[in-house]
Amino acid sequence: MRSQSKTVLLYLAVSERENIKKRQAEGIAAAKLRGVRFGRPEKDLPSNFGELVRKWEQRQIRTADIVKQCQMSRAAFYIKLKEYKLLNKQNCPEKYKLIFIKVSFATLGVAKV
Repeated sequence: MRSQSKTVLLYLAVSERENIKKRQAEGIAAAKLRGVRFGRPEKDLPSNFGELVRKWEQRQIRTADIVKQCQMSRAAFYIKLKEYKLLNKQNCPEKYKLIFIKVSFATLGVAKV
């Protein structure tokens, strides 16, 4: 008798969890259609980021100094650096730049839209 009641309760719990997941997925999909963005808001780069990168590449400035000036983490700096380099490729046609960024961020596991 107890085994049967445990089975019934287990079935109810599993089915309720499936219903919750389904409703949550529907809510997320509806929010995305409305244009809601999930996650932490993206921080803007300083206007002199290109100059800082140039100095960093020439070893005139340390990574710690750039991170402090830009008020970002070291990991965020390297992600922004990669994005900056992709955007400023000399031989890259303009229409392909966004594709490169999406692919590179997808491989890093960073959501960019």
